[in-house]
Amino acid sequence: MTYVIDRANVKKERDIVQCSFTIKNNKIDYIARQMNRVDFFKMDVSEYLLTPGHVMLDFQIEELNNFLTLKNYMKEKLISKGCTTVLFTITIDYEAQLLSKLKKAKHRMINSPIDYSIGIKIPIRALTPSLIRQCKRYKIPVIFVSLSEQDLGRVAWGWIRDALYPYYPCIVPIWREDFTKNKFKKVTEFWQELCLQEQIPTIPFVPSTGEPLPRNVLCRIGIYPLKGDIRIGGDVDYNLYPKKDVGFDNLGEVKYDMDKPIITVHKGRTIKVGDHFYINPGFGEQVVIKVPGYFASTFE
Repeated sequence: MTYVIDRANVKKERDIVQCSFTIKNNKIDYIARQMNRVDFFKMDVSEYLLTPGHVMLDFQIEELNNFLTLKNYMKEKLISKGCTTVLFTITIDYEAQLLSKLKKAKHRMINSPIDYSIGIKIPIRALTPSLIRQCKRYKIPVIFVSLSEQDLGRVAWGWIRDALYPYYPCIVPIWREDFTKNKFKKVTEFWQELCLQEQIPTIPFVPSTGEPLPRNVLCRIGIYPLKGDIRIGGDVDYNLYPKKDVGFDNLGEVKYDMDKPIITVHKGRTIKVGDHFYINPGFGEQVVIKVPGYFASTFE
């Protein structure tokens, strides 16, 4: 069935754009300012704010082996907040664990109701050219590395850089120390300078969990524009927020963890309306990142 989502107030970063888009086979087929002359069935959403389905980071999913526990966790911690794609990690202590843990993670997500992408979390000693090559082989787009400031001088970063080519997974530092604000700023700046000098793709901080990942993070990892965007050819993933709750005069300050969407749609299917959930086990798919950082962005 082909239909039109009409007069949508679409949030783009800090701007709002009103447009209409045609949906065909659960994909966005066409986007225009208005579709007054189109004869398809129209769904007027002018009374709402429309955002792309959120992409969120999660470090807890790998610990949930029971399907019912996983289902309830996703419903309460992710879908209730408008998440339609989750980036979760598996913890690797050494390279030989990668393949077996990756298979277990994919098996765990067979019944996932939302889409997902998989990253890994490792200690600094496991960051080797050989592990990087394995990440490229299995299309792992992001590597979270636990390290201290002293570890920065103990890694052969030139070898890491050479091993990244041509896939370039993103490396994100997880600092083991508790820094003061000023110290954290200095360490982060040093890390960014190091990565710039060695041409290593990075996100200089660990994004917040349970909140929508910002576009610059999605771009760097490579999830954008596959997810987290309203675009022609993209999946029909979106959230609707009532105007009175969001506050159209201050869109840049929307608190997503407080203002939960009243409707969440994932690939054309409604999975949440108010406090009611419509879970479809197995409807989620793995988002395979073929080119990380293709739309790479900068960080302030």
